[in-house]
Amino acid sequence: MRLFFILLACFFKHLHSSKLPSQYEASCYDNCKCNATTVECRDLNLDSTVFSKILPKVYPNLDTISITGNDFGLMPMDNVFGENQRHMKVTFLDLSDNGIRSFYADTFFGVPKVEYLYLRNNELESVGEKPLNYLPNLRLLDLSAAFGDHISSRKRAEILKNILDSDHYFRHLEEIIISNNEFQTLDPSIFCHIEKLTRLILSGNQLESFPIKRRCIESLKVLDLKSNKFSNIPSSLWNNLESLDTLDISNNPLQCDCKLEELVKFANEDPTIFLNQQQTVCSGPEKLAGKGIFSIENENLCQKGSSFFHWFVLLLIAGGVLMIYRHLRKSGRFPRFPDSFGYSQLKRNDESNPSPAFV
Repeated sequence: MRLFFILLACFFKHLHSSKLPSQYEASCYDNCKCNATTVECRDLNLDSTVFSKILPKVYPNLDTISITGNDFGLMPMDNVFGENQRHMKVTFLDLSDNGIRSFYADTFFGVPKVEYLYLRNNELESVGEKPLNYLPNLRLLDLSAAFGDHISSRKRAEILKNILDSDHYFRHLEEIIISNNEFQTLDPSIFCHIEKLTRLILSGNQLESFPIKRRCIESLKVLDLKSNKFSNIPSSLWNNLESLDTLDISNNPLQCDCKLEELVKFANEDPTIFLNQQQTVCSGPEKLAGKGIFSIENENLCQKGSSFFHWFVLLLIAGGVLMIYRHLRKSGRFPRFPDSFGYSQLKRNDESNPSPAFV
């Protein structure tokens, strides 16, 4: 009896080991991981032809495509999945760390339902016209560290503007992440057409200002500006963003002077809106350097000594004018004032007996 159970166990073990792979596993690209809803290929040094191996007829319920750690370079100008091949249920597309240098509108024609698109850590140097025009359902776009090192800040801003240009105006786009791209300036109107934008992550750039236009990104709730070059945060930033409930301005060289007084007052009246408060500190002036803006509420950021300085400058100017006048008077190039005022001696016919007259 015991021998019978041993033989039965061996039989089932052999049956399990000889089980045929599913159609998803059998069709999966070498060293990738595949099932009914997911295709994942990581760090395999593939080229972009891998996409044409992911056939809609094999993966009819595919939801997630994650292909990262390759060197694709220039992406195809046509549908990357092949002619007439479309995955109508894919909502998640991760193409990070692939050395992508360019892409075009038709490149993503095969995944029209994508909601989450990750293009971080690539080498973008150009894009086609309206390159995301076939992705009207986007909810999140991640372009962190997405540009080539040799691309200037101005060129990066132009490429970003092209990426955010479309016929559908990204009516569902809620979050944009463009961290660590060394942006120095951004067009104030670049996000204005994205009406439902609620999260904007701009951390790790070189921005010194971020002007907010009235009636622009009015739905914004979260704004991340940490680790930039802001010395001042104008009140227009929060006055024009009435929906804003989370703001991060940490690790910026804030100058806690008269210009920052409104921010300090706002921050201390409603500190709950600010993230990373311990890293939100003054870079200057010297007496406040290193202090958090939440601990200087009672400091006089507008120095009283400034009015004395203005009077001192006016006094120096007046003294200089007086010295110049005296110099010109002594040199004879400036008329003297009369020795006496009120009465003067006016000559009459009788010069020997003049009488005073009032002038």
